[in-house]
Order: sequence, then C-alpha cells, then structure tokens
Amino acid sequence: MKALLIRDFINYKNLAFAILILIPIGYITTLPPFWISLGLLLPVVVISIYFSEKRSRIDRFMISLPIRRYDILASRYITLASIWVFTVVYQFAIGHLVQNFIPYDVYTFSWKEFVALLSIGFVVLAFHIPLYSLISSFVLATSIFCALYLFSFWFMLDTLVTMSGMTTTIIFNELDRWIIPFLEKKISFLPYVVLPFLSVSIYYVSLKIVGKAFSAKELI
Repeated sequence: MKALLIRDFINYKNLAFAILILIPIGYITTLPPFWISLGLLLPVVVISIYFSEKRSRIDRFMISLPIRRYDILASRYITLASIWVFTVVYQFAIGHLVQNFIPYDVYTFSWKEFVALLSIGFVVLAFHIPLYSLISSFVLATSIFCALYLFSFWFMLDTLVTMSGMTTTIIFNELDRWIIPFLEKKISFLPYVVLPFLSVSIYYVSLKIVGKAFSAKELI
C-alpha cells in the first residue's frame, strides 16, 4: 500500500503544481472559489488521473502484479482524498493571503465554508471514483461523470439563485455566499458535525462496496 501511494504522489505531482497555480489565478480574476475547486479542479483531477492510467495501460499492469486489487483501489481513494484535502487547505490559506494584497473584495472561506467544501468534495468523489473503477470504457465513464456533474451544477445553480432572490440578473460571484445558508437550511441540527461525518462515512462505504466489486471485476 505504501509503495502504491508513493507511486501515485510521484506520478501526479504535476496536478499539484497546476492546483498551486490555478487557485491564486482564480482569486485574482475574482472567479467564485467554490466553483474553482469543486466545479473545475476536482473533476479535472479525477479525469486526468484515470486518463493517464488508461492511456499508459498502467491499470492492466497493476492488476498483473502480486498485489490485492482492493489495495490498488484503496490507494486510489487515499490519493484522491489527499489531493482534495490539499486543494481545500491551500485554497483556504491563499484566499486569506491574497485579500491583503488585492484592492477589491475577495470572497474568502471561514471555517464553515472550509468544512462544507471538504465534505461536499468527499461525497462527489465517493460517487465518481466507482465509475472509473468499475467501467472499463474511459469514454463511457467520463460521459456519465460529466452528465452527473452538469446535472449537479444545474441543480445547485437553480437552488442558489432561488435562495439569493436573483430574479432578473444572475451574479455568479455572489452565489458562493449562499451555499452555507443552503446547507444550514437542509441540515438544521449540528450541520458542521453531521456533514463531515456523513461525507466520510459515504466515502468509506463507497470504498468497501466498490472494493468488493473491483476485486471480482475482469479488466477488459
């Protein structure tokens, strides 16, 4: 397991470099921070990792080694979780740093946004990693991935616009501020305890269920 994690972190260091560059650019250009990390960086990271695996056929090579398939899958779950935690922590830190040097208003995260973004990302990963782990066709898995993402984006856009009261003009940079009120409305009891607990539980259950299916799956 340790060797698999080291391999992943070495192979995907370019993704970390891209995150380091894109998040400050997003703040400087006043792009909504939630949409940068959750709507852009997270899907790009997932698709890039699995595209690289399919293109190099490393997935075929890995299962030919004397390694449990479950360990291969678990290392992928840990790698993507680590990249996501790094992304959110870095975005949180950069936001508070950049606001001291930019003359205009920048939407920065409080601890509530930090917990919410981290939790939502884990749920997204829990439902999308199985697509690439269990579907042999990269194109099919990516098509489903994008369709689910677009549906989620449309649902959240409509919900946040309704909550914000923007009836004639939609200001995308203002929508991020309504995510916390939306979550607090949906989860009224200890939302910042319940939400991370649920997200980590869903992520763990996803690993266990997909692990059993992946172990029995024939790679075509």
